[in-house]
This record gives sequence, structure tokens and C-alpha cells, in this order.
Amino acid sequence: MSTDYKIETFIGSGAVYLSGFKIGNVTELSHTINKENKSVKARAGGGNYDSLTIITGVSLAMKVSDFNDANLALALQALKVEHVGSVSTEQVVSAIDGGFVPLDFLVDHLATATVATDEATPVSLAPDTDYILTPSGIKFVAGGLGVTGTAIKVVYTSKATTALEAYADSQKEGVLFVEGINDANGNPQNLTYHRFKGEPMASYAAFSDDFAELELNGEVLADTTRPPGVSQFLRMTKTPSVAA
Repeated sequence: MSTDYKIETFIGSGAVYLSGFKIGNVTELSHTINKENKSVKARAGGGNYDSLTIITGVSLAMKVSDFNDANLALALQALKVEHVGSVSTEQVVSAIDGGFVPLDFLVDHLATATVATDEATPVSLAPDTDYILTPSGIKFVAGGLGVTGTAIKVVYTSKATTALEAYADSQKEGVLFVEGINDANGNPQNLTYHRFKGEPMASYAAFSDDFAELELNGEVLADTTRPPGVSQFLRMTKTPSVAA
């Protein structure tokens, strides 16, 4: 048996950072190389005379269970807009008899609101009789004053709200660092992807029967500023394998 042989199995876990900021609870992370194979045939005897595998790209796949603002912005390639709660915010809507109309911001439904027809001589709508103010908007009571098509002015107190304007931002790029650990032996095993560029999530399930996960996938680009003799894509650091 070779003197440098050692049993060293691997079960990976750890923390993940993008541009120095912790991503959260990453449940899966893996990368895949995209490759192109080239070969020249051996004219005598068949088979290949020589072959070469060229790495044409590196793809990274990551699943995250934290649906915080930063992760959602990455997954949805979204601009994040913060709204500070206002004592009175006006919104003009068109009533739907027995229907629901959302408002622009989250509603402090415990605060007093004024709902009335938007006309020269406004007519006030009565809470619970003509409408119900919910945390997201107005539910018009069937048969109340809010008949379909009536212009309604609402003065309400809005809560602080984070709006994520999906697919309105540019793709984000940064160093993706994995502060990993090999759970099979307790030793550190870190990964540095020098240039990770995230891509918008292909699909988003608004409803689920179990804890959902975000897919923060992207491409690992070549870092051409790296000196000769080191990888332009990925660096792994770990505890040395010591001979048994």
C-alpha cells in the first residue's frame, strides 16, 4: 500500500458568502464544467491518436432556504425599493362590487382609514358595511356603496414595505466564497469562485406544501487577472492529507 494513502471521505456543509455578505442557509451547492472534446483519429489500427478536453465554461447551482430581501433580489434580478410607512397615503381605485382591490403598499389595518367616492361631493363608505380594509387592500361588500366602476379615494396608513421590482436590475457579479467543512472528518475545506455571476431564477413557486427554496444559479467566469500557474475559476483549500 502506498505510504501517502489515507481514507478521506467527504460530506460537505458550511457557510456561503457573496462579495463578503452571507447568503444564508445554503442546502445545496455544486458546479459543473461545460466541455468540448476534440480528437484526431489514428489511421493505423483505429481509435483516437490523441484527444483534448477544452473547458468552455463553468456553471454553478445553489439552493437556499432563506427568503430574505437580498436573496430574493438575487433570485428575481430585482431592484429593491424601500417605502417608509406614511401617516396618510392616497390611492384612487375603481370599486368592484363584492370584489377585492389591492393597494400599493401594506396597510396598517388597525389605523383609521377614510374610504369615499372620488367626486365633487364625495360619499363616505362605511367600514364593514360597504368595505373591509385588509392588510393588502380593500374588499368591497356586495350590495354596498362601492358598486363596480365607482371611483374610490382611499386615505390610509401604510406600513413600511419592501418592494422588489423583478427583472428590472442588472445581473450581479462577485467573489463567491464557501467556508466549508468536511463533516466526515471535521476538517475545513473552502472554495473560492473568483467571478460568480448570478442569473435570474427560471421559475418561482408562489404556493408550496413544504418549505420552499430559492435557486441561485449562475456562471463562474474566468478571472483573467489571476497570475500564471493558478486557476482563473476556482481555488480549493483544505487540511493536508496525512499519511496513515
